[in-house]
Amino acid sequence: MAGNNTRIWNTDEWVGKERMYDPPDWYGVSPEVIAKRGKNWNQDYADGPWLDHDGAEEKIRSRQDQGLITAEEASLLSQWVSEGYFILDGGIPESDFDLIDQYVQDLDGLWTAEEPSDGLQIMSLHIEGRPPGPTEHAELLSWPLEERLALRDSQRWRVHYYHPHSLAALELTKADRILRMCQLLLDEDPVLINSIAFKWGSEVGLHEDLCAYHVHPANRLIGVWLGCEDGNPDAGPLDVIPGTHRVPLWPGWNNYPQTNLRTCHLETRDASAKYLSDAVAGLETRPLVVKKGDVIFQHPLLIHGADKIIDHEATRFSMVLHYSVSGGDKMHDVEGPFNW
Repeated sequence: MAGNNTRIWNTDEWVGKERMYDPPDWYGVSPEVIAKRGKNWNQDYADGPWLDHDGAEEKIRSRQDQGLITAEEASLLSQWVSEGYFILDGGIPESDFDLIDQYVQDLDGLWTAEEPSDGLQIMSLHIEGRPPGPTEHAELLSWPLEERLALRDSQRWRVHYYHPHSLAALELTKADRILRMCQLLLDEDPVLINSIAFKWGSEVGLHEDLCAYHVHPANRLIGVWLGCEDGNPDAGPLDVIPGTHRVPLWPGWNNYPQTNLRTCHLETRDASAKYLSDAVAGLETRPLVVKKGDVIFQHPLLIHGADKIIDHEATRFSMVLHYSVSGGDKMHDVEGPFNW
């Protein structure tokens, strides 16, 4: 198992194969009506994880003094408190790079496989005459090989819930150093709620991870970005805006986790994007170009995105993981329709 595990992590509650949805037609539907769906959640953001509270630095020092965390871990946790992110160098050690290499090979191999992978869907393919939404792997494999390869090597596709389809990807999600840091941040054992596989930079706009998921209790979510090759600044690296995890959640998400990007009307999404853009005006944007095996940890409210791709032949193989706590993912307890 990746990371030279020193303990066995319970993965019984980790997410398995999940389905993505075709986006609904919101034409003629009132955003106010959409926002009133579902039960009242009464989310209390004052009840966030321990590092979101006053006195977090003193608690970090106390745990280090007690020998519960190392000096390196204390430094990373302090950066989390002040900046909302940190980089774990060598989160996947070189001794486990064979797993990363196999993951990359598996991901590219989806496009040339002889048999479809049950339940696997490819997202973000833009094909003329075809509506947006997920593409079933079985349908993809029915297309001519030349057409598949052209799509694989030109479009900015991704695969959600990838780990059930690749043993190498599954092992990477269990990496001990990743899970150790998630456990420290959450103060509970982590539960995987999604894995997203990328070959290319995403060029995604500013967002907060929390608003793409349905998490309760408040803020129990860790975003993890694993570099699967040495970073290239021209490949559209991840951008973070340090300290923006302290920006209050957009007031329009007034019944989170029911109200978020996955359930909202498109007009609502545009309003939330403007809120984030205004919140970061004049602030430093920091591109993170990391080495193979390095891992970026992000607070669920950290505002971040991705740089524009300069070299369109430069890959950015990576895997994005999201961990919550036991019972924290309420994806199946909210009402649709869903945007993905």
